[in-house]
Amino acid sequence: MSSLRADPEGEREVAQPLVTDPALAHDEELIESRVRDGQASATSASESWGDSIPLGPPDPDPLPLDGLPSWILDHVRSVADHQQVPSDLPLQMALASVSTAIAGKAEIELRPGWREPLNLWTLTVLPPANRKSAATDQMNRPIYDYEAEHARAISPDRTTALNVQDTLEKKLEKAKRDVANAKTSEAEADARQRIKDTQARFDDLLVPTIPRLLASDVTPERLLGLMAENDGRMAVLAPEGDLFRIMAGRYSKGGRDVRFDVFKRAWTGEPIRDDRIGREGSYVRRPALTLGIAVQPRLLENLENRSAFRGEGLLGRFLYAVPESRIGHRLTGRDVPPLVYAARTNYARTLRTLLEAGAAGRDDDGDLLPHLLELSESALDVLDDFEADVERKLRPGGELGSIPDWGGKLVGSMCRIAGVLHVAQAVEDGNDPWRTPVAGLTMASAMDLGYAYIGHARAVLDSLDLDPELALARYVWNRIRTADDPGLTERDVFDLCRGKPEIERMEDLRPVLAVLEYEHNLIRLAPRKSRGGRPPSPFVKVNPAVDVSKRRRSPSSSAREHTSTTSADVPVDLRDDLNAALAGGDG
Repeated sequence: MSSLRADPEGEREVAQPLVTDPALAHDEELIESRVRDGQASATSASESWGDSIPLGPPDPDPLPLDGLPSWILDHVRSVADHQQVPSDLPLQMALASVSTAIAGKAEIELRPGWREPLNLWTLTVLPPANRKSAATDQMNRPIYDYEAEHARAISPDRTTALNVQDTLEKKLEKAKRDVANAKTSEAEADARQRIKDTQARFDDLLVPTIPRLLASDVTPERLLGLMAENDGRMAVLAPEGDLFRIMAGRYSKGGRDVRFDVFKRAWTGEPIRDDRIGREGSYVRRPALTLGIAVQPRLLENLENRSAFRGEGLLGRFLYAVPESRIGHRLTGRDVPPLVYAARTNYARTLRTLLEAGAAGRDDDGDLLPHLLELSESALDVLDDFEADVERKLRPGGELGSIPDWGGKLVGSMCRIAGVLHVAQAVEDGNDPWRTPVAGLTMASAMDLGYAYIGHARAVLDSLDLDPELALARYVWNRIRTADDPGLTERDVFDLCRGKPEIERMEDLRPVLAVLEYEHNLIRLAPRKSRGGRPPSPFVKVNPAVDVSKRRRSPSSSAREHTSTTSADVPVDLRDDLNAALAGGDG
């Protein structure tokens, strides 16, 4: 991309249009009135804009809700409507919550030698003031309640055991002093016997640990310790991005000790051992870390150690959602739909059933043995087609060619979702999820999500690789596009960009607008008639070929529709399998 520049001919100011709109010769007040009323034409009939040049990948569509068990679907829609948030947010948190409940208890076998655990990493990107905290709490609250209830139940036994432990420690200390101060061999022998007996009681004492499923602001070392204390299972479900700062070494000296290994192994399920000098050390044989995080775009834009995150494969493990903010278009007051309490109750009750479900057993070392989910023949057919299609998309120039770190994990990640959906659906239907094979319809629903996730992943990962100048132009363009105001002025755009460090003055904005105008043909700056003094701020006209008013519809209950979500990218064979399953198949 060429550098930021003014008009290449040097004959016009940056803020001048390529072609003067005849309508702008009219009285300014009349023009402003017509523009504000949405009646002024975006361009005159004689004016030719031509095609615009995209600033990056297209905005992704909302994640499909088809295929979700009704106990999840109903609550996702209810929360999306009540909080007036994109449905992607509660959907991502619902998937992470169900994953939290069953991770470590089950795995899905795709073919001999290939198994995937069921812990998911979801990441939703939304600007501030999008009610991320409220929506996240609605989806995760049953897990917090479950954890708190179990902590209260175990508290009396834990207190008693801790008191006994304290008493034994004091007896040990006294016996050791008696050995040191013994005047006779008989007294020393008696003290040593007391040490032996007390130590045996101390070693046999079992102090119940407070059961934990959720962690928040913890170091990698503490996270590893929590997993060791809780059968390897742990989750971080949060409406902020503190975990990224932790991953980037916030707790390490100078922020240079980037400890990705704990997180990488906790996603794959590989054993984790920490034997560093000066630490007691921890060992987790079967870790299962679930992440459900909602962050602001700025966190990713300003991510420290970005190259390490990408190179180490951390960013390739997340399932991204970049929904369109509903700010400025939300229902207010009495128009806001109430929360559907029946849906919330059913969601909490069913999620609790999964939280209380057990693993297949324990091995000789006391570690959890997961149930093994198997695929039906139709599910295998769907998987085969999806895997082949993803492989084609990974070729250079393919849809996943620019993000192979993420695309290479897509098939396994969608099989994890298939396992999560299978267990969730089986519980709703009253079936034993461990003895029922994964149906073709369930697998097709997961792969349908997979196709949708591609657009979101590209929106995040491709943007991280953008030239800084192009990234800033994309930021400003998004502010113009979402404003959807036919009377937008240059000053208005500056106000919309307040808080962006790179745009502190109007002089910082104008070169960016020049990129949007001269290099991408997305806007034109139309001067306004001056009446003396400082010239008024020019209008920012948007290329009429770019439909900024068309907003991506969130498939929540406010649409009163539940449309098919089969992607156009799905191969014919895969669509046939889905249609067959809908018609009755093995699902």
